Formats: sequence, structure tokens, C-alpha cells
Amino acid sequence: MENLFKQIGVILIGIGLLIGTSFSLKGVKEKNISKLATKKYSEVVGDLDSVKQIKIDDKYILDKYEGFDHNNELIAYLYEISGSNSYGEITIILGVNPTNGKVIGMKALNVGQTLSVDLITDAINSYRNNIDGKLDGLAGVTYAKDTINKMLESVNKDFNKGGK
Repeated sequence: MENLFKQIGVILIGIGLLIGTSFSLKGVKEKNISKLATKKYSEVVGDLDSVKQIKIDDKYILDKYEGFDHNNELIAYLYEISGSNSYGEITIILGVNPTNGKVIGMKALNVGQTLSVDLITDAINSYRNNIDGKLDGLAGVTYAKDTINKMLESVNKDFNKGGK
């Protein structure tokens, strides 16, 4: 009987250690995710120092962050957006100025289209309009242009809700 209590005690200590380790590693995991996101979005917002993830439920917006400079000032809303059409999927990251809605930078992560991939990628990477604008200059790739514009409309709706 005494041996049984010892075994139960060891099991309970083990469970306690597992739970404690899980809670202590949660902060480390969140920090690492934040560092990776900061690095990724630094490609579209140059002065980015840190990010804070914002929960969002949207058909086209996969991830959303607030981006901060080294003074902890909000300098951008950061989005990863994705959409697909009959030719494939398009995934983009972009930074939006929190005061005027102008795109600071935009980068194509994936252009899984069967036609004019370089043309579509260049148009995405050079886009610097307001998010309520339309991506133009893509003759012959109407499906890609329409998909990207729907994705931008989704970002615009989120921005017009106050960004949060």
C-alpha cells in the first residue's frame, strides 16, 4: 500500500512538472513567433522593431499584426492575405500606414498562377497605392487582378473598422 502511494506521488509530481514546463515555455514560443513575424514583415516595413498579433476572422486575411518602431510607436498594420482562383493561389504580405491607409510595402509570397507569374509578382511588389485602390496594369490576367483586388478590399474593410 505504501508503495502504491509513492508511485501515485511520483506520477503527480511528473504531471505537475509537465504542466509547469508547458506554461513556462508558452512565453518563449510567443516571443519566437513574434521575432519571426517581425523579420518577415520587415521586408515591407523598414523601420519595424516589434509586432503584436491581432485576432481576425476573415476569408482573405490569414494574419494581422500591429507593427511598432523602436520607440514603441504604431507605424503599420501588417497583413498576410491569400486568395485563389481557377489558376491557383496568391499569397501576399503588406504593411499599411495606420493614419492614412496607404500601402507602405507589399510583397508576393506565392503567386501560384499558371500565366504571367513574373508580371503579377512585379505588379504586387511595386504597389504603393491606398488600400481602397485597385491593382491595375495587369493586361491578360484578369482572374489574378480580380483575386488581388478582392483581397485588398478585405484589408480596406478591416482598416475602415479602425484597424483593430
